[in-house]
Amino acid sequence: DIAQVCLKFLTDAGIIVIPQSTCKERMVSNLDIDNFELTDEECETIRRLDAGHPLAADFNDPVLARYLLGYDKQFNPERQR
Repeated sequence: DIAQVCLKFLTDAGIIVIPQSTCKERMVSNLDIDNFELTDEECETIRRLDAGHPLAADFNDPVLARYLLGYDKQFNPERQR
């Protein structure tokens, strides 16, 4: 399954991965990554998927940082100094 391939790729690269699941079957599947190997060609194919930026939020983006700081000031005024 795709999650196993991702976990295998990352752990083989020495990256610590903490998968998140509340489904027992998925938890078992997430741990079952030692029964297959990824070829060099498969790893290279996965590496080429890297677009050089996060798929979700890029917290290094100054526009996003300003937005989040403004959001926090608006909705959590008690936390402001």
